Amino acid sequence: VPQETPSPTATPSPVPSPEPPTPLLLEKQGELKEGDTVLASDQSLYDEYTFEGKEGQQITISLESSAFDTYVALFNSDNELLQEHDDISQTNSNSEITITLPKTGTYRVIVNAYDSKGKGKYLLKIK
Repeated sequence: VPQETPSPTATPSPVPSPEPPTPLLLEKQGELKEGDTVLASDQSLYDEYTFEGKEGQQITISLESSAFDTYVALFNSDNELLQEHDDISQTNSNSEITITLPKTGTYRVIVNAYDSKGKGKYLLKIK
């Protein structure tokens, strides 16, 4: 009588641990509305937020709104414009900046509409 050879037992392969989610430095649901600060150059409304960053830290700032064409700008503590962004693509009018911070300090983010008619709710995330 032929003997059955036992089939090898499958050893489960180790499951890689998921990457920990990048902590959000800032998450704000806001609204551009009458009474907000107005940008002198084009009379558009804006909100301003600050966060602490470290030299060499890579961050992504995303600004989303279905109510208006977003525009975002990042300034350092010396009030120098580091980067600004309007549309992610021709079909996506949200804004996104990815940058490696040049030094440790306080940074300002300006949430703005592309033109003076832009108003409405938005979501700002910095991670």
